[in-house]
Amino acid sequence: MRLLDVLELQDILELLDVLELLDIIELQDIQELLDILELLDILELQDILELPDVLELPDVLELPDVLELLDVLGMKCFNSVRER
Repeated sequence: MRLLDVLELQDILELLDVLELLDIIELQDIQELLDILELLDILELQDILELPDVLELPDVLELPDVLELLDVLGMKCFNSVRER
């Protein structure tokens, strides 16, 4: 099952809201996030992380940790989010 098939737009928006990014990211960033989710799907990380685990990450990780994690994964598009 593809991660994008499991995550609905509402889930993505709720996740962004929890991360408090809705007020600082632009539509282009949302498209990049969707691209990242598709990349995660390609890497088959959904086999490692169950959907509830993905949605619970914000409870465990602070926003800087999430951004650092994305950086570690090579998602440089989020560097601009951190700089804002």
